[in-house]
Amino acid sequence: MNLIIDQGNTNIKFFYFSGNKIKKKIILPTKTVDFNFLTQEKIDKIIYSTVSGHNENIIKHIKNKKHIYFTAKTNLPIINEYQSRTIGLDRLAAVVGASKLYPEKNILVIDVGSAVTYDFITEKKIYTGGNISPGLKLRYNSLNDYTKNLPLFEPQQNNIFMGNNTKDAIIAGVQNGLLFEIEKYIEQIGNSKTNFISIITGGDANFFEKIIKSTIFAQPNLVATGLNEILNYNIEE
Repeated sequence: MNLIIDQGNTNIKFFYFSGNKIKKKIILPTKTVDFNFLTQEKIDKIIYSTVSGHNENIIKHIKNKKHIYFTAKTNLPIINEYQSRTIGLDRLAAVVGASKLYPEKNILVIDVGSAVTYDFITEKKIYTGGNISPGLKLRYNSLNDYTKNLPLFEPQQNNIFMGNNTKDAIIAGVQNGLLFEIEKYIEQIGNSKTNFISIITGGDANFFEKIIKSTIFAQPNLVATGLNEILNYNIEE
């Protein structure tokens, strides 16, 4: 069994993979100090990915097992043409996961979280790069932070196209703006590529999956799938 440790700023996610299937998932606050449960399962190998620094309590529990720490220098089962060493590791893992789930496809991976990332990987497993845009809540917060009179609202499901009051105007403007952005990326790449699919993941994926008109595949555990594939690629059975 493989253990995938994906540590963010707020939570740490633990995924137990048997082959390519997730058997168990545990989510804990990043500030957790007790990780004794890590010794209770039979684990063959581990990958540890973090954006907030390595947790010494986790390292203590995995150091005697086969493991790797995921970094920008880790060998990948794809060709990475992105030029920056500062690329988010979640973006790399997501395109690896997409290529694993949908081999021989041209894929646009859309990760809708605090930021929205658009990443493209070809049917030949070449990651060509992507774009970064403000996420849904960030757009709401920006209107409130950088204007004097516009109030802060939370995302909500609605079908309003043009608002006739300030609240509806903000909600429709923010949400439709991001929706149209996503749909245009899908349309633009889809028109230039055959054998093309788009995947959505991230914290706000469920919100947009319901309203995007284009065909899109939701994969909430895409990063974990990619990390599992990277682990298998670097540590053979």
